Amino acid sequence: SETLLVVGTLAANESAEIRPEVNGLVRLIAFEEGARVSKGDLLAKIDDSELRAQLAQAEARFQLAEVNIGRTQSLSESNSISRSELDRVRTEFATARAELALLRLRVEKTELRAPFDGVVGSRTLSAGDYVNTQSVLTVIHDLSRLKIDFQVPERFISKVAPGTRFGVRSKALAAGERVEGEVYFVSSVIDRQTRSSEVKGLLE
Repeated sequence: SETLLVVGTLAANESAEIRPEVNGLVRLIAFEEGARVSKGDLLAKIDDSELRAQLAQAEARFQLAEVNIGRTQSLSESNSISRSELDRVRTEFATARAELALLRLRVEKTELRAPFDGVVGSRTLSAGDYVNTQSVLTVIHDLSRLKIDFQVPERFISKVAPGTRFGVRSKALAAGERVEGEVYFVSSVIDRQTRSSEVKGLLE
């Protein structure tokens, strides 16, 4: 067998910055820094009082449009109203339904939830802060497995492919301890400066 020693960089399986999708005041921070969270867990809540009021109006308009379309269709069956009037009421109903769905979605977006199981980092915001879509609340990392990124010299790259096994040693581990991993990506490009290719693997 041939052995090649290279230096690699570890990273979480997945990492994501948690940002709000709507502007507003932070009303609640629902996580502890460094805690483990599950996919769908509430991380923060943005004030939605104005949106709730708009949602109530939209629900009332939708209910009225629903009643109107039922009544209008009954009249249409007996030829008591014109086709254009029926079309107008149908349009109003469709518009009210779309507006209601949009506001429900906007209210839902005031809740920031974990996109996957992981560990949250430090938080950069507090309750009472005003946020926009560029604000970063925290970062979440999936540490269920780790990825490692390393460079393989051009002359060895033909011997590395997805499925190739490798071992990792680190000063952070006990002396002589070795963690096994497997390559899942080999770049098809050779860097002109280093004459090597990027390789990525997953650690068990």
